[in-house]
Amino acid sequence: MNLHENTDFGRKVFFLNMSNDFRQTIVPALFNKEYEVYTINDYRRAKAVLRNFPDSICFIDVDDGLTPNGWFNFMESFENDDMLSTIFLGIISSTLGYAQKMHFLMQSVVPAGFIGLNQSHDDLVEQIRSILDLNGAKGRRRFVRADCLDDTRIGIFFDFGEKRFTARVKDISSAGLSCIVSLKYQSFFKVNMLIREFSLIIDNETYKCSAAVLKAFASGTDKLTVVIVFTQAIGYNVRRSIREFLRSFLQGKITKIAHDTVPDMKDYTLSNNGAYILDEPEEAEEVTEESLAAYNAKTAKKAEPEEAAKPEEPAAEAEKSAEAASPAPAAETASPVETTPVASPDSAETEQA
Repeated sequence: MNLHENTDFGRKVFFLNMSNDFRQTIVPALFNKEYEVYTINDYRRAKAVLRNFPDSICFIDVDDGLTPNGWFNFMESFENDDMLSTIFLGIISSTLGYAQKMHFLMQSVVPAGFIGLNQSHDDLVEQIRSILDLNGAKGRRRFVRADCLDDTRIGIFFDFGEKRFTARVKDISSAGLSCIVSLKYQSFFKVNMLIREFSLIIDNETYKCSAAVLKAFASGTDKLTVVIVFTQAIGYNVRRSIREFLRSFLQGKITKIAHDTVPDMKDYTLSNNGAYILDEPEEAEEVTEESLAAYNAKTAKKAEPEEAAKPEEPAAEAEKSAEAASPAPAAETASPVETTPVASPDSAETEQA
């Protein structure tokens, strides 16, 4: 299977090295829009996690943790790993200067593009959503679902007249769930039947719900699997609690994988090919054919082993001047098909405009 084609169940979306504010605001907002989003805090454990999900999307905040050069080398290392090379990488930053951003976009493979943090939360969420939709994050599914058969924090009580019995939740989403009951209760679950009220327990909280039976079938010799869809009558608090449970449950699995991995101790400050992030220009220039040629020539010169040298940090005044004269676009998105960006005078002028 081509891992860069939309999968039926979508793609997991990871955010690596994000700020606490981003984790507390943007991530829940995206999850509430039914994107399967996760966070990874330590870049040294990120590769081990991502190898389990080679068709995923990963956005990296490059403002902290490593230098821009270090993050560039970290991302470049994905291309040399069969399991990681299929991951759609994206960059998130509020501090990268124009030349640094251009270097990331032109010298590395960034299918998920660049996102600037200097915008409102609502605009940031919508920008990320547009990139996720472009890259098939949801696939054919509409809702995030979790298999939680062995989780004791969630359960169901059914009441049919004087008959009351429990069920184990097999999987759940904000749209419905499937559960396991004893086969002797088969007569209570007819397809299209409306269950006017049952009790859903999440983290010791009880919620009254109603649902319709979508299907019911025997599983094993003495069990019945029942699939139900919530009616519109269930309240906002119920769906919110379900989503909070889902996010906690799913993130917990990723956190455990990360915790159980051996940290990656590679020194990413050392470049494999001598290609460094360029210094910020003293003033922003129009991106023309001549300036692009000079840009690439400077990069090639720094890539020569005998002449490679560590670049100096750009002056604060130069950054302010460059950004004031030529602000960087809020986001650079890319095609869902992984390709190496190729610069052309026309496209560069359009981007600068």
